[in-house]
Amino acid sequence: MVDCISLSQDELNRVLSNVRRDNDEHEKIPDPDAVSVSPSELERLLAGGSSSAEKSAADAAQAEKDAARAAKIEERRKRAAALIEQANASSPKRISVVYGTATRRGWEIEQLRVGDSILLDRIVHEYADILVDGTLFARGAIESKDGHATVKIMQIV
Repeated sequence: MVDCISLSQDELNRVLSNVRRDNDEHEKIPDPDAVSVSPSELERLLAGGSSSAEKSAADAAQAEKDAARAAKIEERRKRAAALIEQANASSPKRISVVYGTATRRGWEIEQLRVGDSILLDRIVHEYADILVDGTLFARGAIESKDGHATVKIMQIV
């Protein structure tokens, strides 16, 4: 004959409650063989799985790639600068010689007639400005050669 225990619902609930409490207390006791890992550390370990030596090698490889990329960019810049310089050297430039300037009001300019003189802001033997595409390049002396006006470069600015 099998022995049976008969429990009421209250008694059964009390026994189960005690079992749950015992389980909770047992889970709170740290296991000396267990390893504690935070969720972020666990994710990093599972995702990366690489050691510090592997990371150093990866960082070195990335640095090498970055250096190679920077070298390529610098080489392209140098080639572009050389092409621009070559194009600039072969393109025609406008050279202007300005011996002097004057400022007058509009009504004074309207009154100018053939034979009138305009007083310039320079003295007779002062150098003229030599402009290349509107930018001051040099200063020079006004001369004449074979019936043509010339300017002799005396100073490069």
